[in-house]
Amino acid sequence: MKFSFKPVNLIILISSVLLFSSCAVMKARKELKQQLRTDMQEQQSTIKRIESLDSSRLAKFEKGELDDQSNQQIGWYNDSVKNVAMKHYMEDRIILSKRIKHKALDSLVLRIIKIKEQAKGNLDNLSFIDNLLSTNTFTRLNTASVFGPGQFIIDLAENPAGADPLKLAVSDMLSFVSKFPNRKLNGTFVVLGYADAQQIAQGSSLDSLLRESLGKFGTWVNADLNRELSRLRAGSVTSVIKIFLGEQMKNKQMGDLKIDYLPQGRGEEFPNPRIKDYKENDERRRVVLVYWSVFPEL
Repeated sequence: MKFSFKPVNLIILISSVLLFSSCAVMKARKELKQQLRTDMQEQQSTIKRIESLDSSRLAKFEKGELDDQSNQQIGWYNDSVKNVAMKHYMEDRIILSKRIKHKALDSLVLRIIKIKEQAKGNLDNLSFIDNLLSTNTFTRLNTASVFGPGQFIIDLAENPAGADPLKLAVSDMLSFVSKFPNRKLNGTFVVLGYADAQQIAQGSSLDSLLRESLGKFGTWVNADLNRELSRLRAGSVTSVIKIFLGEQMKNKQMGDLKIDYLPQGRGEEFPNPRIKDYKENDERRRVVLVYWSVFPEL
């Protein structure tokens, strides 16, 4: 049995196919436009979230509760994500302002998929940073509560309670890390030692020890000695932190965690630049500031 199409039937068939194809393209174009509008809203939401995080970061930094390195790292990451979000927002806006060609549909859909994948990773990291900024990561030690007069080594046997704030700081860091068991993390302890400007008695045992540490043949003034004293105290605090970390990590599964230590002696610099009434002999200047931070691979 033979089938044959009359010209009119063939025209109807072709018209139907074209109409169906046209409807499919219109539907795909409409769905893409909605995806673009949704993406624009999500990019705006991301930008607002970053601005809120930056406010929290700056507030914590200005209070002296966030170290320079962490402040810069968070600020850099926030800026990079914000720039990407603004770029995607503007691109979406331009695409929506023009007629979307049929041949461009597939590539534009793939673009949206890639943007969403990237956005998920960025949002996870922003959530991590938000959690970090909401956690106390700062400890201020008065040197008199930790070191004996003229001393720069912490004696845990003689004064175990003096190091309790350090034990708590270590515990806080590990508790934070335990919230993210499946992430590769980099932790840092920044330990900053400070001293006031009071004179170290020439010929005293402390004077001799500091000059020997600096180098016997140097011409050292009092500011050099105080800087070395603050450096040695920062180093001693760091050593105790390492001991506590080793003890607390023995029976814990911390996943993929790497920890760096950055002790520094700041000498007679002011611990808090906003305080304007520091004196030469001032207990507020004789401190060790301890900051910890943890970051994923940003």
